[in-house]
Amino acid sequence: FSLSVNSASHVGDVFAKAAALSQTSVQGMTEAMKTASVVGEQYGASMEDVATALTLLAKVNITGTAAGTSLRNMLKELYSPTAGAAAAFKQLGLATSDADGKLKSFPTIIYELRTVLEKFDKASQVNILQKLFGERGAKEAVSMLSLTREKWDELNGSIAQSSGFMREVASQLE
Repeated sequence: FSLSVNSASHVGDVFAKAAALSQTSVQGMTEAMKTASVVGEQYGASMEDVATALTLLAKVNITGTAAGTSLRNMLKELYSPTAGAAAAFKQLGLATSDADGKLKSFPTIIYELRTVLEKFDKASQVNILQKLFGERGAKEAVSMLSLTREKWDELNGSIAQSSGFMREVASQLE
């Protein structure tokens, strides 16, 4: 995530807080992050956004390296879609970059997609998600789409504002 060693405390707090808010351990979150961290470099995802996404996956029992790989696959399908998926994105009026060519954050794209999907019945939504994400990313996209943008932002804020979380937990355990 292009962070310096000075960020180590914040990284630990983010990992620990994300694990505490989900159904995984700090070790499971670390394994997931290790596998998913490449998306930060490739797609400009922040550590906090990735931690939020991995927290949501853990809540549906996708944890560890499976969660990291799942998120990486979902984002690959989102930002580098197959020809069929690219056509579906275009047909839905969705774009992964803005007018200046800058990549949109994946939460922004997911919630734009959520707004578009609300116009369709459940069967059509499933078909659209299969076209967009294929077998490897649809389940993860459904997990992301299960929250409103407000709930995503709330969870993301809780994870991002985790400064001192490990110290606080250690103090309580003592």
